[in-house]
Amino acid sequence: AVNGREIDLPLLTEIAPESDLDRWLTEVSDAAVIEMRQNRYRFAHDKLREYVLRDMRADVRKTAHRQVAAGIEIVYEDHKERAAILFDHWLRGEVSEKALEYAEIAAQAALERSNYTEAIQIAQQGLVLAGDITKMRMDLLHVLAMAQMRAAQYEMARANFLDLLQIARAAPSAKAAMLALAGLSTVEWEQGDYSTGLSYAREAQQLMGNAAEE
Repeated sequence: AVNGREIDLPLLTEIAPESDLDRWLTEVSDAAVIEMRQNRYRFAHDKLREYVLRDMRADVRKTAHRQVAAGIEIVYEDHKERAAILFDHWLRGEVSEKALEYAEIAAQAALERSNYTEAIQIAQQGLVLAGDITKMRMDLLHVLAMAQMRAAQYEMARANFLDLLQIARAAPSAKAAMLALAGLSTVEWEQGDYSTGLSYAREAQQLMGNAAEE
Protein backbone atom coordinates (compact mmCIF):
# COMPACT_ATOMS: atom_id res chain seq x y z
CA ALA A 1 0.00 0.00 0.00
CA VAL A 2 2.81 2.44 0.80
CA ASN A 3 4.25 1.89 -2.69
CA GLY A 4 1.19 3.14 -4.57
CA ARG A 5 -1.83 1.61 -6.26
CA GLU A 6 0.01 -0.83 -8.54
CA ILE A 7 1.36 -4.07 -7.06
CA ASP A 8 5.07 -4.48 -7.82
CA LEU A 9 5.51 -8.27 -7.80
CA PRO A 10 9.34 -8.37 -8.08
CA LEU A 11 9.52 -5.89 -5.20
CA LEU A 12 7.08 -7.92 -3.08
CA THR A 13 9.11 -11.05 -3.73
CA GLU A 14 12.25 -9.28 -2.52
CA ILE A 15 10.61 -7.81 0.58
CA ALA A 16 8.74 -10.97 1.61
CA PRO A 17 10.61 -13.95 0.09
CA GLU A 18 8.98 -16.49 2.44
CA SER A 19 5.42 -15.45 1.62
CA ASP A 20 3.16 -17.53 -0.60
CA LEU A 21 2.65 -14.75 -3.13
CA ASP A 22 0.48 -16.80 -5.52
CA ARG A 23 -1.91 -17.74 -2.73
CA TRP A 24 -2.07 -14.16 -1.49
CA LEU A 25 -2.81 -12.85 -4.99
CA THR A 26 -5.60 -15.39 -5.40
CA GLU A 27 -7.19 -14.54 -2.05
CA VAL A 28 -7.12 -10.77 -2.45
CA SER A 29 -8.28 -11.05 -6.08
CA ASP A 30 -11.23 -13.24 -5.05
CA ALA A 31 -12.07 -10.67 -2.37
CA ALA A 32 -12.01 -7.91 -5.05
CA VAL A 33 -9.26 -6.07 -3.17
CA ILE A 34 -6.97 -6.12 -6.20
CA GLU A 35 -7.57 -6.49 -9.92
CA MET A 36 -5.59 -7.16 -13.09
CA ARG A 37 -5.23 -4.26 -15.54
CA GLN A 38 -2.94 -4.38 -18.58
CA ASN A 39 -1.17 -7.44 -17.18
CA ARG A 40 -0.43 -5.72 -13.87
CA TYR A 41 -2.06 -6.16 -10.49
CA ARG A 42 -3.32 -3.10 -8.68
CA PHE A 43 -5.69 -2.14 -5.88
CA ALA A 44 -9.24 -2.33 -7.27
CA HIS A 45 -9.99 1.08 -5.77
CA ASP A 46 -7.52 3.61 -4.47
CA LYS A 47 -9.84 4.18 -1.50
CA LEU A 48 -9.01 0.64 -0.37
CA ARG A 49 -5.32 1.48 -0.37
CA GLU A 50 -5.99 4.73 1.49
CA TYR A 51 -7.98 2.81 4.10
CA VAL A 52 -5.08 0.37 4.62
CA LEU A 53 -2.68 3.27 5.09
CA ARG A 54 -4.98 5.06 7.54
CA ASP A 55 -5.39 1.86 9.57
CA MET A 56 -1.63 1.23 9.68
CA ARG A 57 0.25 2.23 12.84
CA ALA A 58 2.80 5.00 12.34
CA ASP A 59 5.75 2.79 13.29
CA VAL A 60 4.57 0.02 10.94
CA ARG A 61 4.12 2.50 8.09
CA LYS A 62 7.60 3.91 8.70
CA THR A 63 9.12 0.42 8.62
CA ALA A 64 7.19 -0.38 5.44
CA HIS A 65 8.61 2.70 3.69
CA ARG A 66 12.12 1.60 4.67
CA GLN A 67 11.53 -1.95 3.41
CA VAL A 68 10.14 -0.69 0.10
CA ALA A 69 13.06 1.71 -0.43
CA ALA A 70 15.64 -0.96 0.37
CA GLY A 71 13.83 -3.41 -1.90
CA ILE A 72 13.74 -0.97 -4.82
CA GLU A 73 17.50 -0.42 -4.50
CA ILE A 74 18.05 -4.20 -4.78
CA VAL A 75 15.49 -5.04 -7.48
CA TYR A 76 16.08 -2.10 -9.82
CA GLU A 77 19.54 -1.08 -11.01
CA ASP A 78 18.60 2.37 -12.31
CA HIS A 79 18.31 4.28 -9.05
CA LYS A 80 18.45 7.62 -10.88
CA GLU A 81 15.22 6.86 -12.73
CA ARG A 82 13.53 6.08 -9.41
CA ALA A 83 15.25 8.81 -7.41
CA ALA A 84 12.03 10.67 -6.56
CA ILE A 85 10.36 7.48 -5.34
CA LEU A 86 13.41 6.49 -3.30
CA PHE A 87 13.70 9.99 -1.84
CA ASP A 88 10.06 9.91 -0.78
CA HIS A 89 10.24 6.45 0.81
CA TRP A 90 13.45 7.15 2.72
CA LEU A 91 12.05 10.52 3.82
CA ARG A 92 8.82 8.95 5.07
CA GLY A 93 10.86 6.15 6.63
CA GLU A 94 12.79 8.86 8.50
CA VAL A 95 16.20 7.75 7.22
CA SER A 96 17.57 11.22 6.51
CA GLU A 97 21.01 10.24 5.21
CA LYS A 98 19.48 7.92 2.59
CA ALA A 99 16.84 10.46 1.57
CA LEU A 100 19.58 13.03 1.12
CA GLU A 101 21.41 10.71 -1.29
CA TYR A 102 18.52 11.04 -3.73
CA ALA A 103 17.35 14.61 -3.05
CA GLU A 104 19.51 16.45 -5.61
CA ILE A 105 19.15 13.69 -8.22
CA ALA A 106 15.35 13.69 -7.88
CA ALA A 107 15.10 17.49 -7.89
CA GLN A 108 17.35 17.78 -10.95
CA ALA A 109 15.34 15.12 -12.79
CA ALA A 110 12.12 17.01 -12.07
CA LEU A 111 13.74 20.23 -13.30
CA GLU A 112 14.76 18.53 -16.55
CA ARG A 113 11.15 17.35 -17.02
CA SER A 114 10.01 20.97 -16.51
CA ASN A 115 8.12 19.87 -13.39
CA TYR A 116 9.15 22.95 -11.45
CA THR A 117 6.70 22.42 -8.59
CA GLU A 118 8.16 18.99 -7.83
CA ALA A 119 11.73 20.20 -8.24
CA ILE A 120 11.12 23.06 -5.79
CA GLN A 121 9.43 20.82 -3.24
CA ILE A 122 12.13 18.15 -3.29
CA ALA A 123 14.96 20.70 -3.20
CA GLN A 124 13.40 22.49 -0.23
CA GLN A 125 12.94 19.22 1.64
CA GLY A 126 16.50 18.24 0.78
CA LEU A 127 17.87 21.52 2.13
CA VAL A 128 16.25 20.81 5.49
CA LEU A 129 18.02 17.44 5.56
CA ALA A 130 21.34 18.84 4.30
CA GLY A 131 21.94 21.06 7.31
CA ASP A 132 25.49 22.39 7.11
CA ILE A 133 26.74 19.97 4.44
CA THR A 134 28.19 22.60 2.09
CA LYS A 135 28.41 20.63 -1.17
CA MET A 136 24.88 19.30 -0.84
CA ARG A 137 23.49 22.72 0.10
CA MET A 138 25.12 24.28 -2.97
CA ASP A 139 23.77 21.60 -5.31
CA LEU A 140 20.24 21.83 -3.90
CA LEU A 141 20.22 25.63 -3.83
CA HIS A 142 21.21 25.70 -7.48
CA VAL A 143 18.41 23.33 -8.52
CA LEU A 144 15.91 25.22 -6.33
CA ALA A 145 16.86 28.61 -7.74
CA MET A 146 16.82 27.31 -11.32
CA ALA A 147 13.34 25.82 -10.87
CA GLN A 148 12.06 29.03 -9.31
CA MET A 149 13.56 31.10 -12.10
CA ARG A 150 11.98 28.94 -14.81
CA ALA A 151 8.67 29.14 -12.95
CA ALA A 152 9.00 32.96 -13.09
CA GLN A 153 9.40 33.16 -9.30
CA TYR A 154 12.16 35.70 -9.77
CA GLU A 155 12.38 37.19 -6.28
CA MET A 156 12.76 33.78 -4.65
CA ALA A 157 15.19 32.66 -7.35
CA ARG A 158 17.31 35.78 -6.80
CA ALA A 159 17.40 35.19 -3.04
CA ASN A 160 18.52 31.58 -3.45
CA PHE A 161 21.12 32.40 -6.11
CA LEU A 162 22.53 35.01 -3.70
CA ASP A 163 22.60 32.44 -0.88
CA LEU A 164 24.40 30.04 -3.21
CA LEU A 165 26.90 32.73 -4.17
CA GLN A 166 27.65 33.50 -0.51
CA ILE A 167 28.21 29.83 0.35
CA ALA A 168 30.28 29.26 -2.80
CA ARG A 169 32.61 32.16 -2.02
CA ALA A 170 33.08 30.92 1.54
CA ALA A 171 33.71 27.30 0.48
CA PRO A 172 35.38 28.35 -1.85
CA SER A 173 33.91 26.90 -5.06
CA ALA A 174 34.49 28.75 -8.32
CA LYS A 175 32.07 26.45 -10.15
CA ALA A 176 29.18 27.06 -7.75
CA ALA A 177 29.92 30.79 -7.71
CA MET A 178 29.91 30.87 -11.52
CA LEU A 179 26.55 29.04 -11.62
CA ALA A 180 25.09 31.46 -9.07
CA LEU A 181 26.31 34.50 -11.01
CA ALA A 182 25.01 33.09 -14.29
CA GLY A 183 21.64 32.52 -12.66
CA LEU A 184 21.58 36.01 -11.22
CA SER A 185 22.43 37.41 -14.63
CA THR A 186 19.46 35.62 -16.19
CA VAL A 187 17.09 36.72 -13.40
CA GLU A 188 18.08 40.37 -13.79
CA TRP A 189 17.86 40.13 -17.57
CA GLU A 190 14.35 38.65 -17.35
CA GLN A 191 13.37 41.45 -14.97
CA GLY A 192 14.63 44.09 -17.39
CA ASP A 193 17.69 45.16 -15.38
CA TYR A 194 20.14 44.65 -18.22
CA SER A 195 23.01 46.58 -16.63
CA THR A 196 23.05 44.45 -13.47
CA GLY A 197 22.52 41.32 -15.54
CA LEU A 198 25.54 42.16 -17.69
CA SER A 199 27.65 42.82 -14.60
CA TYR A 200 26.80 39.40 -13.16
CA ALA A 201 27.52 37.77 -16.53
CA ARG A 202 30.98 39.34 -16.67
CA GLU A 203 31.76 38.11 -13.16
CA ALA A 204 30.64 34.62 -14.13
CA GLN A 205 32.83 34.72 -17.24
CA GLN A 206 35.85 35.66 -15.15
CA LEU A 207 35.39 32.51 -13.06
CA MET A 208 35.07 30.13 -16.01
CA GLY A 209 38.73 29.13 -15.97
CA ASN A 210 38.83 28.32 -12.28
CA ALA A 211 35.47 26.55 -12.46
CA ALA A 212 36.71 24.23 -15.21
CA GLU A 213 39.52 23.05 -12.91
CA GLU A 214 37.15 21.87 -10.14
